[in-house]
Amino acid sequence: METVKSQTRSYVAWAVAIFVGGGLLALISPRPVQEAWTFEEANKHDIDSAVRVLAYDADEAIACGLLHLESLPSNARNGAFLDVDNDGDLDGFVLQRGASGGANVLFYMKLDGGYREISKRFGSIFTKLRDASELAFVDVGEDGLVDLVLRTHKASIEATTILRNHLDRRAYVALRLRPLEKAPSGAAAGASRVVVTAGDASLERCVPVETPGSETTLYVGLDSFEGAANVQVTWPEGQTSLYSGLAINRTHEIEQGSPGRVRRP
Repeated sequence: METVKSQTRSYVAWAVAIFVGGGLLALISPRPVQEAWTFEEANKHDIDSAVRVLAYDADEAIACGLLHLESLPSNARNGAFLDVDNDGDLDGFVLQRGASGGANVLFYMKLDGGYREISKRFGSIFTKLRDASELAFVDVGEDGLVDLVLRTHKASIEATTILRNHLDRRAYVALRLRPLEKAPSGAAAGASRVVVTAGDASLERCVPVETPGSETTLYVGLDSFEGAANVQVTWPEGQTSLYSGLAINRTHEIEQGSPGRVRRP
């Protein structure tokens, strides 16, 4: 009888160990999040009317101090970088081209101080994109979550698909920056520097100005912040504008030459 009790206790102990171990494994193992990204049919009107969001290439992000070369895997250095989950860190997307000319999309996030490819955590959604040839970033529903526009070519047929972003919602502020229509005489093309202050956090971004008057929409993720944000913009010519008390989770239009005045689109 004592032997039976001992065996029973042994089985129970093993069952508890397996249950606890399985729970810990589930916590530390990456699991697919099937609904975090979904495909949607795209039409020209949806894409043309969507907000186009600024993304950096690796060289731009490094020059702006937003990335460090040593933190990037070699195959991420041809990627496009922006914050798609609004946690304040840039995320990366890379078109990994194959021998046939098509490409997969690789998704990188900053983890443990460096960038790691996490595409498989979302099931097969990214590995299905084998014929992608072009990638752009928009906010279709203007909900603060950046979506992917994918152009594909297969058998001489071109198609466009929107990969909708359903990641957890976090706070953000969107800035639609509009520099002067005509740059001052002798002024060189450059970048605007933007500093967003949210509580104790200060996030710096840069916005390349390719042509005078060209409008750019910058999304800055604020994670769990609640309250109003303050924004400082230093335009390429050196002029600085300050904007206080901007509501989060909204888009604000900021025009050069109008210090302290912000218009809602």
